Amino acid sequence: MKDFRLLAQALDLGIPDSERERLVAPLEALEASFRPLLARLELETEPAYLLILAEEDPR
Repeated sequence: MKDFRLLAQALDLGIPDSERERLVAPLEALEASFRPLLARLELETEPAYLLILAEEDPR
């Protein structure tokens, strides 16, 4: 698992310690929930990227 506290400190983002803790907790929770999903991906699975652009209004 990534150490988000250490990353923020190393990048010197200028975030106070109290705010950094508030930001790190959700990041750790997201990583914990996605890690099992990542383990189920097969190497042959290609990433999907879909971009839908709205049509311009000709008025």
